Amino acid sequence: MIRTIECQLLAMPAPMRSLLLQQAVYQSIYIPRHHLSTSTTTLSSPQPSPSSPQPLSAPLSFLPSPSNNPVRTPIPAPTVPPPLLTTSTTILTTPPPRFLYSAPRFLNLPMNTRVPEICLLGRSNVGKSTLINALAGIPSSSAGRSHGSNVSSAKKKSGPGSNVKGLAITSAKAGCTRTLNGYAFGLPTAPFHPPKKDATENTTKGPAATRSERRLLASRNHDPTPQAALVLMDMPGYGQNSREEWGVEIAKYLSRRKMLRGAVLLIDAVAGVKDGDRMVLRLLRDANVRTTIVLTKADKLGYGMDREGTKGVVEVGKMCESVWDLLRDLERGTVTWTEGKGWEREIWVTGAGDPRTGGMGVEGARFAIARMAGLVSDEREVGRVVEKPAQRIVPFEELQWRGSGSSGRFEVRA
Repeated sequence: MIRTIECQLLAMPAPMRSLLLQQAVYQSIYIPRHHLSTSTTTLSSPQPSPSSPQPLSAPLSFLPSPSNNPVRTPIPAPTVPPPLLTTSTTILTTPPPRFLYSAPRFLNLPMNTRVPEICLLGRSNVGKSTLINALAGIPSSSAGRSHGSNVSSAKKKSGPGSNVKGLAITSAKAGCTRTLNGYAFGLPTAPFHPPKKDATENTTKGPAATRSERRLLASRNHDPTPQAALVLMDMPGYGQNSREEWGVEIAKYLSRRKMLRGAVLLIDAVAGVKDGDRMVLRLLRDANVRTTIVLTKADKLGYGMDREGTKGVVEVGKMCESVWDLLRDLERGTVTWTEGKGWEREIWVTGAGDPRTGGMGVEGARFAIARMAGLVSDEREVGRVVEKPAQRIVPFEELQWRGSGSSGRFEVRA
């Protein structure tokens, strides 16, 4: 057909052919591209670009296999209901989280008498600051270089009227976090009404017996507790570029902080468990602090990067098994910090620093933190430790022989 039209154009007089071509140029006529081909064209749906977030088909978390199962294979945990994930995200991102304070020592921490606290622990450069920014809904590429700093690159993307801020300092250099940093997440669950001061109370500045009592007297007229649903404490990293005194301050915080509701220990999914992780787990055990394990940097193993959800699963499973073995070995030194009671059996998997995954597993980490703080409830069956049922001891007089010869057997009398 196209060849016939070309022959007819060539057969026309030159002035008429020129006029016809000018009209064709100035007419706004849209011709679909696939109409110009005589072959059959199959139109496929547009594929997402490599930079767009991929749908996560891999599990958010894993549970250990039952103790009576000889096959040691991690089991994908029951899926968290989407409404619970949405609720956890809303609690931790509305209003935008804010930086509260930095304290070089436990003594310098402001008092907290009402708001639950969750502390974030991990070795140097494990990704604590990156995860904090991801929990707040801030991409790693838009994180500020200082606490609460405005991010110019993110503001350009969001528009001139936006006010995007970074929460935690992120750096490729290990040991970037050197203080105890507090962050406020969410709105307070109940309004606070300070108690009325007793008229008979002694208001003179008499000597207090202990330093904690002096701090309590000094804060009577001013309550420093933040207006938030929870306070997330970012602890100094241990290991490379860390200091010995940081470990002392971490131990003080774990054993003395009254509003501490749990700890989240971050473990590098690529590097595995280190000596510093074992040391911190012993501190958590001795202080009887409820502990949740979160694997970071799983995206470097390819986990959650494919639609089939098979890439990196074997490596992540082996890492989970090594963590469970360590936890079960450590719990032998206590009667309270045990599986399902002191430490959570469910291990969460994240890749918060890879923009290609859009913060893989961050929703699950938000849910785990909100659940530990008591802000959401979990109806899933994940905390029960499956054990081999005890066998009943039957007295000999209750047995009777059935059958004859070697084919017979004992049975319990009805």
